[in-house]
Amino acid sequence: METITRNVQDLLAFYSVAKEGSFTKAADAVHSSKALLSKQVKALEAQMRVTLFHRTTRSLNLTEEGRFLYSYCEKIFGLTEEAGKLIKDMSQELSGNVKISVPVSLAETFTASFLGQINDILPNVQVEIDASNEVRDIKKSGADFAIRSKDNHDPDVVARYLGRMRDVICVAPNKVKLPNNATPEVLNKLNCIMHAPSRNWNSWTLTSGDKEYVVQTQGKFASNQYTLSRKMCLEGLGVARLPYFLVADDIKEGRLIHLFPEYKISTHSFYLVYLKETYTSQKIKTTKEAILSWFKNRKDIFI
Repeated sequence: METITRNVQDLLAFYSVAKEGSFTKAADAVHSSKALLSKQVKALEAQMRVTLFHRTTRSLNLTEEGRFLYSYCEKIFGLTEEAGKLIKDMSQELSGNVKISVPVSLAETFTASFLGQINDILPNVQVEIDASNEVRDIKKSGADFAIRSKDNHDPDVVARYLGRMRDVICVAPNKVKLPNNATPEVLNKLNCIMHAPSRNWNSWTLTSGDKEYVVQTQGKFASNQYTLSRKMCLEGLGVARLPYFLVADDIKEGRLIHLFPEYKISTHSFYLVYLKETYTSQKIKTTKEAILSWFKNRKDIFI
């Protein structure tokens, strides 16, 4: 069934001509041509099978059908203009909802201080933290931002580099006794807590100046979550490679011992990922800057 909404441009052409009372004035108002507007109005009349204007060489008047249609056009395009203004106002408002996807291991550290910071900046914004290690399609997940550790990203997203994660090797006290001259090679012989999802992560590269050691770890226990690996390590079940931010307090308070602290461990990068948008609301801009600010110079997270 054909409707007058099939071609909104024709309807807008009719509305402009009726409002201005002239094809010439309407063409100037909408930055079009008199010939194009005439063609569009004729197409609308043909579609509706009615005459919308009484045309003479000196005057242009609406028919009864034309007046009826014009009254509805005033409502339609008036609402469109109003909606545009409201959306523009919304884009400038610092209110609404923001969803941030964060890896499970980072969620507690990030959430604890970031939410307080963002609440001071955006008191009227509701923030949802989605703690997950699953790399979801950011469009389908509904997240405004995602903090990710993979280096390859979809072409329709922006990936802002945050830094390389700082890992440490640690063990429960009294579980391992190393000689003073021990090197990271000894890790090949120790029971290590393995990383379940990717066996590649169980190859540890440690560097200090021009010294480099590549350790192929082995062990009885494995986990796919850093938080579980930390608990295993605290229970004395093996040597673990863990993010420093997760065990900083444990090391400081003596629950864990930091092995080979003079060595750095090759690790992966963090990125702030969000969709490419032509227009970005002030709420999203402010949240993005707050996230970038929070991660800046975090020595407990990055090398």
